Amino acid sequence: MSELKIKGKLIKKFEPQTFGEKFRKMEFIVETDEKYPQKIKFQATQDNIQKFVELSIGMVADWYFNVRGREWTNKENKVVYFVSLDVWRHEEHGPDLQPLPEPISEKSDDLPF
Repeated sequence: MSELKIKGKLIKKFEPQTFGEKFRKMEFIVETDEKYPQKIKFQATQDNIQKFVELSIGMVADWYFNVRGREWTNKENKVVYFVSLDVWRHEEHGPDLQPLPEPISEKSDDLPF
């Protein structure tokens, strides 16, 4: 599957978790900046966790991720399907720089020529 990208603000991070002896993941929530903002849960797994642990809440970035799905059979022998959004890279956006306003002259009779 090709890579996907979304722009959004990091609004919540969870502590990394370990499952079994080997699998590790860290989940976090990114909010999009749209007419109807979406709060999307992403996860980083294994070695990718280190890329996201130190990120600051409120930062805006492009989040690159893959969609992963898997099948699992529970104890009642019922098949359950999972979908996860695995982030593997981010590119932080710098602050939006606004042009400075023109200075206002103190004399009201100044002509521009």
